[in-house]
Amino acid sequence: KKDAQKMKTIYSILEKTSKLFPDKFALQFKDRRYTYQQIKEKSDLVKSCLIENTDLQDSICLMMENSDNWLFTYFGILGAGCICNPLDLKASEENIFKQVDFLKPKLVIVSQRFYHKALRIGLDKISNILIIEDILKVTSLKEGSLEKQDQERDLTDAKYSTVMFTSGTTGSQKAIRVENEVVYQATNNIVEYLKIRYCDIYYAILPFSHSFGLGNVHVTFKQGGTVIIADNTINLKKVLQEISNYRASFFCATPYTLKLITNNFLTDFIKAGDSLRIICTNTGPMDPEVTKTIITNLKKTLFFTYYGLTEASRSTFHCFNLYPEKLGSVGKPAPNVKINILDDQDAPVNQGEVGEILIKGNHVVSGYYGDEELNKKIFTDGWMRTGDMGKLDVDGFLYVLGRFDDLITLAGERVSLSEIDKVIQQLNFVADVGCIDIGTDPDKKILAQVVLGEEVPAQIDPETEILAHCRKSLEIFKVPKKIRIVDSVPRTDSGKLKRKELRPNGN
Repeated sequence: KKDAQKMKTIYSILEKTSKLFPDKFALQFKDRRYTYQQIKEKSDLVKSCLIENTDLQDSICLMMENSDNWLFTYFGILGAGCICNPLDLKASEENIFKQVDFLKPKLVIVSQRFYHKALRIGLDKISNILIIEDILKVTSLKEGSLEKQDQERDLTDAKYSTVMFTSGTTGSQKAIRVENEVVYQATNNIVEYLKIRYCDIYYAILPFSHSFGLGNVHVTFKQGGTVIIADNTINLKKVLQEISNYRASFFCATPYTLKLITNNFLTDFIKAGDSLRIICTNTGPMDPEVTKTIITNLKKTLFFTYYGLTEASRSTFHCFNLYPEKLGSVGKPAPNVKINILDDQDAPVNQGEVGEILIKGNHVVSGYYGDEELNKKIFTDGWMRTGDMGKLDVDGFLYVLGRFDDLITLAGERVSLSEIDKVIQQLNFVADVGCIDIGTDPDKKILAQVVLGEEVPAQIDPETEILAHCRKSLEIFKVPKKIRIVDSVPRTDSGKLKRKELRPNGN
């Protein structure tokens, strides 16, 4: 029983792979390279420290940049049977404090780089702070450290692996304790659909603090592949050059990043495509023209998207190459996943009709941490209500049309703000956009907040061009009344628009 349970944890993935392929090149960050055996040894140094200083299923916050040490800490936490809460470094200091204060973790583990920030935020007033560089140095120098690495803790009752906070696109963040079983099954689903291989090399630019980025590490390690951690994710030209240099075969990015790459570095992208077997993006609005450019120019590469939430990672998959006529879809349910569409009376809609998306599967979490009232509304009879609206076509492909919160009434008609976002994003000189409604009926109107790309043609007026494009592509009542040029629009690490933050006073 214990062995069966143990094999359903993410830590068991590292255990198994380090036994099967101990000397295989598994990880690189900057000039530091590790085999699977070396990764396990480093992780077990952290594990030994935690076994001495924690109890089973204690929460531990992890606050550091993507790095080799991030992964050693993560696997060490799971190996000790504790629960890891990866903190989002892009979150406001106020939000970081609120998350840590909510969890009251046994420890906060930081990198040297973020130690003073942790003190400034006041995390030391909530919990003890440890620096990962000190843990690795002190533990490895202890007399008898090799024996100490062999310390084990029975993980049979280690039900939870991580605490993740939802992206907060519609308001306050919600804490989710993710079960080991759920993460393990989601990992299996991804491996099965994407056909991740032993020879795959994953080039990582996505933050490990989010399930999109971390899940790709899980699947790569499960199959015995190699992870290359980018040390500069801003310089996209360098990213593409390193993909080529390392002969990376697996690359994931948000729709926004892929649009920037395609519009500005297409030649480098095509060269990188010589080794890339898989590119994967997520649910954020993907411009069909960008998708066409990728599948047309990167002949050897399969381009996938997926639909998922923190609560139900990777629920559908879609290969654009196989179904180019369905570029607006997020695909069909992943293995062992069911999708249902219900109307506002909780009745199933007809094929092609729009309703709320519900998800069922062994990859869905059991609920939100500390909010039983909300759990009763969201999780019912094994189904999770997503709050997203969508439809299924005649072939069973899912189309995500935005959140119910994106629906507004304008001129007596129901309008999806996400639909207007997607139309404006079709313009090559638009880097990003977020639409909101302002005013009150009967004078309510649409305001489009637009981020321009680096190269706007000199002969055009962006605002005039955007409005003209909208008039061609949208019903007249959906056309924005005003265009505002801004430096950025707020998004989560996974690329989802935080529309609430665009509204006056956050309403």
